[in-house]
This record gives sequence, structure tokens and C-alpha cells, in this order.
Amino acid sequence: MSYRALAGFFVALVASSVLSPAAAQPAAVEVSLVDVTPGTPSGDGDWCVGAAEVTVRAHVVDVASGSEVTEGKLMWQFCASLALGAFPKEDCDAHGPPPRWNSEQLDDLSESPLASITFTPSLPVMGMRLQFRPAGGGGFKRATSAPFNLDTTCSP
Repeated sequence: MSYRALAGFFVALVASSVLSPAAAQPAAVEVSLVDVTPGTPSGDGDWCVGAAEVTVRAHVVDVASGSEVTEGKLMWQFCASLALGAFPKEDCDAHGPPPRWNSEQLDDLSESPLASITFTPSLPVMGMRLQFRPAGGGGFKRATSAPFNLDTTCSP
């Protein structure tokens, strides 16, 4: 092999190694609330739920294809302090002492891409959010939903 051919091969090899990591980047996902039943949207992503038992449903969508993600785990997180109970989302978004986002339930998306949790809100306003944790080697990025409140002081 001539020197020029060897140099050309080397340049092509370096160029392909520089481009290939970009092609292997994990895909972006969007974690979002599907609905709260019984409940009605009340603005800023929050929901009026009354004081009854509620079911909250969510999913993870591949941003590029628009299809539901069926691998990985979805964590249901509540704004809470272990000593003091649940708080509105605004308290967890502020910096400082607790409360913090605490994971309460883990749903495996391979069992059902539409995850849900059912409970009776224990305080007037409870902050929640969802966190997606991709399966190892699954090709998706980790993502967190926008936080939202479940408000029992208004009627659904």
C-alpha cells in the first residue's frame, strides 16, 4: 500500500470514529401525565381532584418517532419530607431544607407502557412528578416530567 493510500485510509478512519459517537447518542423522550381520574386540569399542569381516591396515568414517548416507550422504568415521585408528610410542588422546586422529591412506586414499562398509580391524597395539595429511567443499553435518555399538584381543595 502506498503512503498516500495509507494516509487516506487513516483520515477516513479518524473521520468515522469522530462521527460515530454522535450517531450513538441516546434518544430524547418526553415523560408526561395522561390524565387524573377523577380530576380536572386547573392550570400550570395542576389538577383539581377533590378528596376521593384518584388514579394518575402517565407515559413516556420517544420524541423522534412519537411512539410510546416500552422499556425502562417510570418512578412516581412525591414532594415530601419523611417527618412532615407531603407538600406542593413549589416546595420541592425551591432550594433549601426538605421536602425533596421521593420515589414511591416503580412501574416497568415493558409490562405496560401506560403506567398508573391509585391512592387517596392525604393533604390539601400534593406535589408529584415522574422520572423515567431507561433500561440498560435501551438507547433512551433519562428524563423527568414537569411537576404538578393534586389539589383536594377544589372540585373535579
